[in-house]
Amino acid sequence: MIRIFGVVSIFALSIFSFVLFDRTVQPPESDSVDEAQAEDGGEAESDQVVPEFLSFAPEWDSVEYRVGEVVEPGERPVDRDVKQRRSDIKKSNRTPLADLPEIPPGVYTTAFGIEDCSYELSAVHKDRVERSIGTDVLPEGRLIVTIDEIEPDRFAADPNCGAWSEWSPLEEQLTSVSNGDYWRGDLSPGMWQVPKGCFWEKVAAFRGSRLSDVEESGIGPTPLEIDSSTAGVRIRGCSKPVTFSSSS
Repeated sequence: MIRIFGVVSIFALSIFSFVLFDRTVQPPESDSVDEAQAEDGGEAESDQVVPEFLSFAPEWDSVEYRVGEVVEPGERPVDRDVKQRRSDIKKSNRTPLADLPEIPPGVYTTAFGIEDCSYELSAVHKDRVERSIGTDVLPEGRLIVTIDEIEPDRFAADPNCGAWSEWSPLEEQLTSVSNGDYWRGDLSPGMWQVPKGCFWEKVAAFRGSRLSDVEESGIGPTPLEIDSSTAGVRIRGCSKPVTFSSSS
């Protein structure tokens, strides 16, 4: 009898020890569920909805390109003036236009969400000196550049811009935007609410931040109206989103 009682006692003690050890090592189930929910919530909060293009096929890296035809040195008689002009170009320490890959005229865009992106358009003037004719920079957002077939000779973009693609429509028109450039059809037509201190411009083209391209401008809380005649919109200095308020 005593022997049987001893065996039972040892068995019960073993079960109690196992349960106590399991509760000590394994965290309570409710804590595990809470941690998993917290992790899932953290991931959800970090996800950002980025607008998508109907077609975005990056074809041009952020380097230097020549635009249009390049006048070769042999096409002009060599005289004192021409030699001096060539010297002026060489002093710029830039890659000769003839040695650059060519980019065709068009409207080009970066992807959304790029940071510290900038570009420059430059042209060779009659004195054969190359000068900047348009620049733009954006800490975060999307940049657009209009390269026409007449004026610029060089397009140079910062590597931070990533790849460029010919502009294409978005899958859906936007109803809330931040700093960046927007082209025809990107923004829903109608009235937009602009936060105080936020600056907007309606532009005919994106050739850098050139005043000659600006058709209309305003600073929040002045509203922004998007209609069928709106070509491009530049938005800068916004700490809060510009939001669609009503259809026109």
